[in-house]
Amino acid sequence: MDNLKTIITGGTGWLGKELTRILIDDYSYLPTNLALISSNKNIITVNKKIIHSKSFEDLNSISFVDTYYDFAFLTREKIHLIGPEKYKEINEKIISNSVKLVNKLKPKNVVLASSGAVYKIGKNWNETSNFLYSDLKILHENKLREICAKTNSNLIIARIFNLSGNGIIDSNRFAFSQIVESALHNSEILIKSNYLVTRKYCDVSQLLNMLVAAVRHNHNDIFDTSGVKIELRELSKKIVKELNSLSKIITAEINSELVPDDYFSKSKKYDRLLMEFLGEKTTSIEDQILKTKNGLTT
Repeated sequence: MDNLKTIITGGTGWLGKELTRILIDDYSYLPTNLALISSNKNIITVNKKIIHSKSFEDLNSISFVDTYYDFAFLTREKIHLIGPEKYKEINEKIISNSVKLVNKLKPKNVVLASSGAVYKIGKNWNETSNFLYSDLKILHENKLREICAKTNSNLIIARIFNLSGNGIIDSNRFAFSQIVESALHNSEILIKSNYLVTRKYCDVSQLLNMLVAAVRHNHNDIFDTSGVKIELRELSKKIVKELNSLSKIITAEINSELVPDDYFSKSKKYDRLLMEFLGEKTTSIEDQILKTKNGLTT
């Protein structure tokens, strides 16, 4: 096929799968209008529609794409599994492939899922793994800004902080879903930090729907995800209450002399964009809990 409506790299990961579901279910996209690119060729099923993921090499026959969602990147947890040198090598290759794709296909719109890690904030950002992850994310942003300026592509960069909601494929990587999963099994919820841990959580489906709407308006922007601000202990209590769980919450005593871990953006832009493009306020924490539960149980 010479022309495609949408390409998603990292297409079989959490964000890629959930975006594919949204495009097919809510926007009536046909699988033939989508190309999901992943390192390993996989088959995913969305609403009984089977989609085969492709490799970068499979794009050689394509001459045009309207929108490119760049969701490909190894998560920071992989650093400990494969080592920093291999981790850097693989992600630099991913970035290089992204640049080549934009340069060749010159998409009208490019959407990059970046990270709040680019700001190097939070209590533990300067640990070796976080430092490497942050620098690679900054590199990814810079390279795409350069190539999109050359190809005259609209570029949206979403610097993602903390997510909840449908489609989580590895609950151990996300504190929100990990607590929900523990509560669903009435398991003990253990919070080891002896300092306050405050985050702002937003629903992944609402974020992705907003990105699709922004693309339709040819939006060009960089923004941070925002959401509902809540401390980890309070979040645990709300999750247990909402799910009628019997889980016992065990927490370390707070040392008031320790600096809190506040990893969230103070920007209000995300809330304004939600209202502008979807006419919505950020999903409540109660609804985020229920959506995360549904995502883990379906």
